[in-house]
Parts: sequence; C-alpha cells; structure tokens
Amino acid sequence: GIALLHSFEFGASIAAFEQVLAADSTCAMAWWGIALSRWLNPMTPNIRPPALLQGGRQAVEAGARVAASATERERGYLAAVAKLYADHERVDQRARLVAYEAAMAQLSAAHPDDSEARIFHALSLAASALPTDKSYTNQLRAGAMLEEMFAKQPDHPGLAHYIIHSYDYPS
Repeated sequence: GIALLHSFEFGASIAAFEQVLAADSTCAMAWWGIALSRWLNPMTPNIRPPALLQGGRQAVEAGARVAASATERERGYLAAVAKLYADHERVDQRARLVAYEAAMAQLSAAHPDDSEARIFHALSLAASALPTDKSYTNQLRAGAMLEEMFAKQPDHPGLAHYIIHSYDYPS
C-alpha cells in the first residue's frame, strides 16, 4: 500500500490498505494509509471537494477508534493526517496543509530513524509552499532532505518522484 501511495496510485493503495484491514481490523496504519491516499496528489493545489474530504475524515475517525492498540508513533501519523481533514467545512485548505506540515515535522523530529516520517514531512513542505514565494524556500528544503535520503535509499519507491516534484519549477 505504501509503495502504491508513493507512486500516486491512490485507488490501488486504498485497495491494498483495505486488504490489510480485512486481515487485521485493528491496524491503525491501514486507516492512516487510506486517509492519506484519499487526499490524492499532494502536489496539486486544487481545493479538495467535500465528498473527498468526508471520505478522508471517515478514515481518520476509523483509525482513531482503533488507536488505543497503536504505538505512539502510529498515533502520531494518525494525528498528522487528521490535520488535512480537521474542520474542513470552516478551515481553509492552506491552514490545514500548514498544520499537517507542522505535525509531520514534529513526528519526524520525535522519530529521527523513521525515514518515512521524514519523507512525508519533506513532501508536506513542498505541498504547503506558498505559490507566491519565488525563493522556493520550502521546495528547496524538501529537495535537500529528499536528496540526502535518496543517497541512502536509491531504490525507495517515492524518493526520486518527490525530488522531481520538489524542483518542478521552471525558474
């Protein structure tokens, strides 16, 4: 499911996480994976439609129901993805993206050996970048983080993809 998520194969990743839940209905990370997959392409600034947001929030809520058996790190992943959907009827998408980035920064700092947390933090930096920032601060920071990890994990299914998107600006 994670490899499919990294490849932006969102329908297939949701199906894979649903297979995990069929085998273990208490897997909080499967609910996290579904919620993050429902966000779709994190690099597109499109405002997510209410139906999509409701589906993501339902996955977050389902994950919260089984979170008591999850580890602290897994609960951190769930809490972070919840920021993308929290109060979406009243809180604008930019504010939710910034809250998600802050939560991923916190999770990554709390678990420095978790390369996936660092990857998703870098991705959230690029996704939450202000379109008016022509210094590309977030994108350059994300790219540097991802390049460092790529040197150690050249076969990772998402790193090269995310590096490209981090630097995907003509200027």
